[in-house]
Amino acid sequence: MVFIPKHYRYHSYWYPDDEKRLDWYSISFDTIPLTEQQRYSLQTIPFDDEELALFRQITDDYTVNCKNIGLLYLFLGRVFQKMEHPPYRASNIVEAAKELIGENPSDSIPQIAEKCGVSESALYLQFQKSGEDTPNNIRQRTICERAVELLQSTGLPIEMISDELGFSSSSYFRKVLKKHFGKTPREIRNGGRFMP
Repeated sequence: MVFIPKHYRYHSYWYPDDEKRLDWYSISFDTIPLTEQQRYSLQTIPFDDEELALFRQITDDYTVNCKNIGLLYLFLGRVFQKMEHPPYRASNIVEAAKELIGENPSDSIPQIAEKCGVSESALYLQFQKSGEDTPNNIRQRTICERAVELLQSTGLPIEMISDELGFSSSSYFRKVLKKHFGKTPREIRNGGRFMP
């Protein structure tokens, strides 16, 4: 059995050999009561004959009912005791969040927090403890860096760039760009190559 964390990028290349059959069952769950310090990584989980029997009862009937939900929780309660989770350190979450922001700057901070497996307030707290800028400022700066690229490499109107990058208005776009880079969109465009 393999545990794949939510939002984890994963691609399997497993193929059965002639003697073994490969069965694929995907069970997704969002209601496991975990604390913010219980974050599990991608891992293979061994299970015994009793746990295998429980799993087979669950996969024999995919109907969502009280019995199957109870069996699922019983199975997960046994299996979670065997799972390993990486040590919880602020830098893990901070680095993961910064990477996610860089990859998906259009995601909201609550979405980034969810992908990191913590609440939004816990995410802000970890950034504060690590001495980093706030997640929102990092996200804004990332979006502004993209704006600078568009201003310098295209002739798109400022309003269109503002809309494309998800700003509520072009005036707010100007304000945020000025805050991060000290220049307006027009100054950046007219100044040619701009190094933030």
